[in-house]
Amino acid sequence: MRNAGVSTPVAVQVLGTPPLGGSGTDSARAVKGLLRRLCRVNAAFRPEQLLTPFGVAFLLACLLCFSAASAQPLPSSLLPNGDLEAADAADAAKPAAWGKPDGLGVQWVDSGDSSHGRAIRMDTRVTEKAMAAQWRKAGLTNEWNIPKPADNPIAETYGLSLYSDPIPVRREQPYRITFDFKGPSGGAKVWVRGWGMIRGKERRRWEIPVGCNSKGGGWSTCSQVFFPGKFSPEVTRMRVMLFAFYPAGVYWFDNLRLEPITVQEYEAAKR
Repeated sequence: MRNAGVSTPVAVQVLGTPPLGGSGTDSARAVKGLLRRLCRVNAAFRPEQLLTPFGVAFLLACLLCFSAASAQPLPSSLLPNGDLEAADAADAAKPAAWGKPDGLGVQWVDSGDSSHGRAIRMDTRVTEKAMAAQWRKAGLTNEWNIPKPADNPIAETYGLSLYSDPIPVRREQPYRITFDFKGPSGGAKVWVRGWGMIRGKERRRWEIPVGCNSKGGGWSTCSQVFFPGKFSPEVTRMRVMLFAFYPAGVYWFDNLRLEPITVQEYEAAKR
């Protein structure tokens, strides 16, 4: 499903001050610039001068600056194509910014629900042998392989996975992941995994699973906060992994969002 858009921040330009951008820091700088200009215009500035045309213009400029700073839209998702609607520019068989689905166990298809559009479908009823053959057919054996595949459903052993492309991690930044899920409760997880350099090699250093629970067999929204830099400061990038396993069945994922949050929001959610 395609995410809703956000409005464009208001831009203000007064007294020769550059237009305000999308952050409170920029707006604060603009106000300071206005103050400096006011002092240069009249070093003996007195409160009653606010009643003059210049003073009224100055107050209006300040109000607009602080309004722009306080009314900024919430940060957009850091996870590209989390609604899973866009195709990769070089390979139309895969969603942009995600790994390539094999087309059998992991599929990128229409959900059959007009409110969701395209989504990831995982079928863990498929056997290991069938999955191994499909990975060879799709050219994915460099990513997925089973040494001695058997006739049992892949749900009973390995499960199925699909990764997002890497996303940069800021050490001091906590995050929240939110997504829609449909399928057997307890039979799937969405992992966020972090990588960092150790002794000259990039290794997986941190991870957190988010349980998937569906209500009444329909779509449900799941969410969790996390703070990789707090526990593994060496982590510099992360990937989202969709994972379905047991019981054998069909699992759906859609509308994934990964957003930066404040430390206060993180601490409140962990209580």
